[in-house]
Amino acid sequence: MATDPLEFGGEEQFAADARRVFDVVTDLDVLARVMPDVESSRRIDENSLACVVRPGFSFLRGKLNVTVTRLAPDETDASEEITKDAALAARFRVASKAIGVQIVVETSLRIEPTNQTADTSASDAPSDASDRSTLKWQAAVIERKGLVAAVSPTLLRAAAERVIQETWLRLRAELETGSRS
Repeated sequence: MATDPLEFGGEEQFAADARRVFDVVTDLDVLARVMPDVESSRRIDENSLACVVRPGFSFLRGKLNVTVTRLAPDETDASEEITKDAALAARFRVASKAIGVQIVVETSLRIEPTNQTADTSASDAPSDASDRSTLKWQAAVIERKGLVAAVSPTLLRAAAERVIQETWLRLRAELETGSRS
C-alpha cells in the first residue's frame, strides 16, 4: 500500500575522522557529485541543491527534478547520545518530482569517532585509530504520489538500496580523493 512507510537505515564505517566525514556528507556540492544518475545540478542557496536525475529503473523513466535541502537539526527527537556533539548531526529532505510522480524522503545522520574495542590496549591500537568514524543514518519515504504510489514497496526498496549503496561507494572515493589533496 502506498501509505506504508518505507524506512531505511544503517551504519557505515569510514577511514577518515568524524569531522572530515561530516564536512563531506553535508557539502551539497559533494552530494551532487556522489549521487548516482545526476545529469546536472545547481545550488539554490546555502542549504538547497537542485538536480536533474535520470534514474535507470524500469518503473521510473525520464528525468526527475530533485531538490536536496539541508534541514535544521531536530532537537525534539534527538537522543542523549546524539546531542553530545550537535555539530556532527544533520538532516536532509530530498523531494523528487516528474510528470505523474512525487517522492519525498527525509533522512538524518550522525557521525561519531569509531571507538576502540575494550579488549584492545592503547599500545596495540593502530596509530590512525582516531581517523576512523561511524556514520549512523535513517531515512524514510514520507510521501509517494502519482504512478510511483502503485509500485510495490519491495521494488522501491530494491531500487533505493541500489542508489544508497552506490552513493556510499562514491562518497568513500570522494573522501579518499580529498584526503590525498
